[in-house]
Amino acid sequence: MSVFWGYSNKKYSRGKRGQLLPDGIGNIDVTAIGCLPGKTITTLAGLGTPGKPHPIQTAWLEEQVSQCAYCINGWIMTAAELIDRNPKPTDAQIKDALKDLICRCGTHGAAIRAVKRATQQA
Repeated sequence: MSVFWGYSNKKYSRGKRGQLLPDGIGNIDVTAIGCLPGKTITTLAGLGTPGKPHPIQTAWLEEQVSQCAYCINGWIMTAAELIDRNPKPTDAQIKDALKDLICRCGTHGAAIRAVKRATQQA
């Protein structure tokens, strides 16, 4: 469970997007924090808590998406950014948002189902 809440495995993210959600910018992967003065930055560790998870975190667990958790940061942060920006995305929008992410365990279908579930919970 600690991996899910972001207290370990923080340095890994597969795909072009991943770990930071600076307000007003969207999802980014590698940026010097000094380039974001005055921005609130959210990482997986700050996305939700065990007592009040983000809808994508709840859906991720319910759909049993994670296998090895190597790519979890990129997937969850990208999905969270999509849901926060567009609470009711179409299937095409979900697939487009996740298209650059890689899961070596092949849980892409479960990830898409989790995003759909999260949009119904939000």
